[in-house]
Amino acid sequence: MKNILFISLFLLSAVPVISQYDVNRADMAHYLQPGSELSFQYTLLSDGRFMFSYEYPALSVLEVELAGYDEKSLKKPATLNLLKSFCSDLDCRIILNSDTLNQELTYFIVVSDITIDDKFFIPISFSEIPLTGIMLTNAFDEWVPGRYLTTNSEIYVRNLNEEEELELSIFALPFAIADPPSGIRPIDKKGIKPEVVIPIDQTQALFLEHAGLYRIYPKDRPEEGISFRVEQAPYPQYNRLEDLANAMVYLTTQDEQKSLMSNEINKASFDKIWLEMAGTEENARAAIRFYFRGISISNQLFTTYKEGWRTDKGMIYTIFGAPDHVLLSKGNEVWEYEKTNNHEELSFTFSAMPTIFSQYHSILQREQKYAFSWNRTVDRLRRGTPNHE
Repeated sequence: MKNILFISLFLLSAVPVISQYDVNRADMAHYLQPGSELSFQYTLLSDGRFMFSYEYPALSVLEVELAGYDEKSLKKPATLNLLKSFCSDLDCRIILNSDTLNQELTYFIVVSDITIDDKFFIPISFSEIPLTGIMLTNAFDEWVPGRYLTTNSEIYVRNLNEEEELELSIFALPFAIADPPSGIRPIDKKGIKPEVVIPIDQTQALFLEHAGLYRIYPKDRPEEGISFRVEQAPYPQYNRLEDLANAMVYLTTQDEQKSLMSNEINKASFDKIWLEMAGTEENARAAIRFYFRGISISNQLFTTYKEGWRTDKGMIYTIFGAPDHVLLSKGNEVWEYEKTNNHEELSFTFSAMPTIFSQYHSILQREQKYAFSWNRTVDRLRRGTPNHE
């Protein structure tokens, strides 16, 4: 069971500190490694409250602080330590008042993993976080981070403007799957229409019955609001054959995918396709473990308005595994992979591209040069040799 820590802070003064870290060169790869992955989400309410939530493995002990750095030279000493908390809970939620933040500074959530003496930075651009007066809570009126939730659960919807009417739209159709890194950028259909539109009763619990993308917004201002995905448990893991078969699209040929998605799909036919690809049961088991572990972690870390494995980051993570290095570069996130038996040294750049449905959405900068490494890595994974050594 997850423990929850709430910290309410009001930022009254700035405390000078000396930083020995260059935040543009800090390697953040640790938070993507299997077994130590850290997922986080945040929101900025229109009343000035900044809500930040993170989850991490049970064996980690983290020290977390919100630090402000001078934009002109991020190598200079940090000028603020606004928040510092010692956490050993699996799920930590932090609430603070952002009204007194210095807009001339660049802010980072600085996470130090005491267990392995590691530190990395999560950039926070307060000016780019969409303000909202809507938040999700549980029955105890505690904030519920809403990147994804599961069906058959209940939440409450709170609006800071209690007089304002809210609506819920549910989009059930699947969004586009990421194209390979040498391909074209996947484009989700514009002008999609929700399958369900209903008014929100803020006095009653909202029962999450259907899977899909949920968007809650003021009735008179539909461009504002919050969005989150609802998926069947045990998401971010999958245990239904339909979900597992869908997620195999990065590995399979068109004929194999057509067979997987046929009405006759069952465990025997599912296993048969893996065995035909890998050649032996041992290789098939190795490929299945590697591939679906990548799918699960991608869902956990990268879910936006679509399932995590469908995103650009999810695609790269699923096929190539966790990156060896993760760096920030001019507002982009760069994943670096060292040379292995499968590929040469690789560097993938993701550019932030927030949408009305998700502030976490990013796009891979695609290049034809990735084609050989992609095809070779996919081929070796299909044959059950996914070692990235």
